[in-house]
Amino acid sequence: VGCLHRFLPGKHPFCKRVVKEGIEWCTDIFDIFVYADQGVPHGHFVSRSYTPAHTYLKSTTITLFATEKETVSFVTDPDVKKVGQLFLQMPDITGGKRRELKINFKFGDTEFTAEAVDCTSGKTAQASIDFFNK
Repeated sequence: VGCLHRFLPGKHPFCKRVVKEGIEWCTDIFDIFVYADQGVPHGHFVSRSYTPAHTYLKSTTITLFATEKETVSFVTDPDVKKVGQLFLQMPDITGGKRRELKINFKFGDTEFTAEAVDCTSGKTAQASIDFFNK
């Protein structure tokens, strides 16, 4: 998953720095859910929680990436490929940036299913990616 982390000078390249609502972020972070060739049992779930970068965000696009490389930092690194997207509606903005966005992955043999959930409204988005047919 491509995401933002707080920008850390000396750790993150300055070209990845973005400022949103007065906060410095590092963009294009490659957040790893599972490594290539990692043994994952059929039906295994992995979940992560995120928060919106903007208080007023009413929808978001979550982009899914894959690579066979073991040491990847950014979704823009060589050999990282976009494999899918989730478009999630988040209509209730009363929680601002404290709203929770959860991404769940369910792994199969050669495929996985990704589900994004806006925990405030209960809205969901899903995508299935089959690596065998890519």
